[in-house]
Amino acid sequence: MRKKYPIPFYVIDDDVNRRVFSKYNVMPYFIRCYDKVRRKKGCPKTYEEIRKFVEGNSMYMFWARCQYEVILKSVKTEREFKIDVHNQIMNNFDLFVHLFMYNLGLNVENDYQRHDYFIFSDLGDNEYKFGKSDILKVVEDEYDVLRKSGKAPKKFKAVREFVNETVGRFFSGKEYIFQLKPWVTRTSETELGVQSQIKYNLDLITILFMENVGLKTNRTKTFKMTNDDWF
Repeated sequence: MRKKYPIPFYVIDDDVNRRVFSKYNVMPYFIRCYDKVRRKKGCPKTYEEIRKFVEGNSMYMFWARCQYEVILKSVKTEREFKIDVHNQIMNNFDLFVHLFMYNLGLNVENDYQRHDYFIFSDLGDNEYKFGKSDILKVVEDEYDVLRKSGKAPKKFKAVREFVNETVGRFFSGKEYIFQLKPWVTRTSETELGVQSQIKYNLDLITILFMENVGLKTNRTKTFKMTNDDWF
């Protein structure tokens, strides 16, 4: 059964009307796409079928369309790379598929294990595209240190602060900082540090982290409180 309060997944979008970079919840689009085929023969239901469904609909809507494109300019190397909403989804593709199946009420128990969350990074190992770095493993290692000392936070709000602070501390190098530039609009450039990369999905990242380290979570309560932009 579909979740009453689906988990959102935010990407960075260039709002052409307000000329600002803002958050855009892409999950409703995919749910609408699925609703169109839900009762048709051959409706995707397995993990592999859903992966193909998500990638295909993501490319159809968001790939190489100028209104969904922005430019990342590396502070470390000054290389520029154009990304679109499709790139942002693919950066955490396995996670997105898991969340999408969860929102639809499909079984994901045997298809997805530990959560990852990747951010864009310029590690200088590829001339043509930026890399990605998993932030949750680092946060988990720091949490283990606190857990052994008996000082590890356990409640959602405190864990959220811990995740944000730890990510900011460990991913503060220039390879994780970009200038965010518009592709087709006159939106003002802005700095995109690691905490700016995660801020729109910080509640989600916190839940994923808590599940990874075995803390009690309540997805429904968390996203019922924060889910304010479904359409």
